[in-house]
Amino acid sequence: MERVEDLCLDCGHCCNGNIFPTFRVEKSKWKYFKNLSESKYSANDDIKDAKQSCEHLIGCNNLCKIYGDLPKTCSTYKCGVIYAVEDNRLTMAKARGLIKDLHDDPTNKKVLSQFKSRTKRSATGSVRELRRKGFRI
Repeated sequence: MERVEDLCLDCGHCCNGNIFPTFRVEKSKWKYFKNLSESKYSANDDIKDAKQSCEHLIGCNNLCKIYGDLPKTCSTYKCGVIYAVEDNRLTMAKARGLIKDLHDDPTNKKVLSQFKSRTKRSATGSVRELRRKGFRI
């Protein structure tokens, strides 16, 4: 039986720069990265930004050279496609199709939006719905 996590091995778009141009790296992981810059998104001095495509991505098979000691951003990240499969809004087959479509054309904004959407559905509704109701998420 296929696992949702298996999609990541077929994908790699969060590591190759197709989804976002930088990612945050905490101080304990700086030793792994050559090109870090001051973070645009964090006032914390213990956080720096690394540019995409990640230097640790082994491109032909989407494996990571530092998988056993990932930055927190990497170990906790889930894209919109993963959320959609977990919430049964997207089948594994359709998710694989989106991954292939983005590999074929990384500039396809319609497909790219599926990866960038990080709306997680829950019993109480989507994150967007909860924000509209005044919850801080």
